[in-house]
Amino acid sequence: MSKRKLTYLPFALVAFALLLVQCKNYEVDSLEELQQLVSNPPPELSKQVSQGDFTFQIDYLPSEFLLLREYEYLEELKEREANEEAISRQLGYLEQYRKGYESVHQFKLTITPNDDTDLIYAKMGQGFNSYSQWLQKLLFGIKDEINLQLPDGTEIPVVDYRMDRNYGTSPSRTFLLTFPKEWNGEQLMKQDYLLLEINEFGLGTGKVQAKFSMPFPTIIYTNQSLEHNNS
Repeated sequence: MSKRKLTYLPFALVAFALLLVQCKNYEVDSLEELQQLVSNPPPELSKQVSQGDFTFQIDYLPSEFLLLREYEYLEELKEREANEEAISRQLGYLEQYRKGYESVHQFKLTITPNDDTDLIYAKMGQGFNSYSQWLQKLLFGIKDEINLQLPDGTEIPVVDYRMDRNYGTSPSRTFLLTFPKEWNGEQLMKQDYLLLEINEFGLGTGKVQAKFSMPFPTIIYTNQSLEHNNS
């Protein structure tokens, strides 16, 4: 019996080591480090696909990334030596927003034309009606062309979708995509991988896919002053 245990021990160690690699965490203890991580996300969270005349940047957004502005405002309150009531209120907002963010999976999709033509105004040469239809499609229509695909082929639809409205300030457009945390009772993080799929919707690129291995790494923000105020 003991020999059989020894025989299987190396395999168990290998499996455990692989699990540790898959569950890699990123721990940051300052706001500056978190800002840098948001600006340059690790490869497990960020994929880039160049297809046709466009580049697609797809980033998974952990809750700590989404809370960055709230952390920045909290630091601003401290620097201004705001009263305890204001700081406590901001800490309350942080926890409230965190619960909301942790109940879903969110991705940021950025589409950039390779020739620096603004994605919004690229259709203006075809007349106002065509431009108006194209704008409406970007604002509301391509939600139905995007899904998360599981290894078994199950397609999970977008439950919320938002495009930035900064027209003319950049040739690229950014879209916030929200997906459910689980589907048919199954946690998405327990899959081997997730495939974010963008069907052809008028850019002439064909279907675009980005593959993310599961589970996503955890971002841990250990700010001592935050812990002190939260205690």
